[in-house]
Amino acid sequence: MELGATGAARLLGVLPVPAKITAKRPGQSWAWRVGPVTMDHVVRTPQGGCQIAVEIHAPAPLEAALAMSYGPLVSALVRNLARVAERAS
Repeated sequence: MELGATGAARLLGVLPVPAKITAKRPGQSWAWRVGPVTMDHVVRTPQGGCQIAVEIHAPAPLEAALAMSYGPLVSALVRNLARVAERAS
């Protein structure tokens, strides 16, 4: 992940939406802008684990919808990633 890198995120797995990495602190956090939405991701590594916190900044109606949907999605993706990592080690 490189600061300033651009690409597209697929909305609902289909519609490409422009995306750009807008901030990065290696090993700590990154932010990206996807369409009108900015998402700040912070990685914490407490003893024996890993946590990701996400802050969403968007127009009010969209922010509320994303807050309800994006958090559970990221949680499921991280749990799956942890399962895959455990099997690989």
